[in-house]
Amino acid sequence: LLFNAKNIATFDINPLTKHFFELKKAALLANLSLNEFLIFFDIFYPDDGYPNLKIDYKEKLFNKFKDYLKIESLNFWQYLINKFNIYQVLSIMKMFYYPVSLATYQKNINYLNSVKNFEKLKDIITNQDINFKNCDILNFKGDKKNCYDLIYLSNIIDYISLNNYKNVIVNLDNYLKQNGQVVSYLFEDRRFDKEQELLKLINNNYKIKSLTKVPHKKQDKILVYTKPTHT
Repeated sequence: LLFNAKNIATFDINPLTKHFFELKKAALLANLSLNEFLIFFDIFYPDDGYPNLKIDYKEKLFNKFKDYLKIESLNFWQYLINKFNIYQVLSIMKMFYYPVSLATYQKNINYLNSVKNFEKLKDIITNQDINFKNCDILNFKGDKKNCYDLIYLSNIIDYISLNNYKNVIVNLDNYLKQNGQVVSYLFEDRRFDKEQELLKLINNNYKIKSLTKVPHKKQDKILVYTKPTHT
């Protein structure tokens, strides 16, 4: 969104991911401050008091933005909060992201790295309709009348066979614009067991690119597929 994407669809095989997405969107729409957002989602906690942040403070933040939730997601989160305490609910949310340092989040997630970007995202998302699809990427079905410039698959290649990955690309090619791209993330510490297999995949339509240019330093990479112009 910060880079002016206009037509966005997000997808996941886990239907509960939609409720987490709606929770974060509602927090932005309700004008939470950056610190409130970071604290509520357990991305950051003050040195003097995370264990001392009272349950009612977290609930106060939730009450501040819950009316911005779609009714299905509101019912989902309200049920959990009523049945358990807010800390137990927050521990459930940690299924959706890796527990890393605030500095790491701010380095890799643009809207968290400054108040300016955070406020910009809040302005943008107010007028942006993001379409969530609950689907299996192995059987993705999109709208060929509304093709994409870019499809980001995160590190899906860690969880499926290379043959299935190729099938995914063949299918997604149907929903790409000419010269559109599919990008997959390759974590350095998980990449090498598939390195030789990946090299067999490389042709004129696939490229492996480094994310940094630091010599002799281990680094994550991305695998980029570009739709050929003749198809």
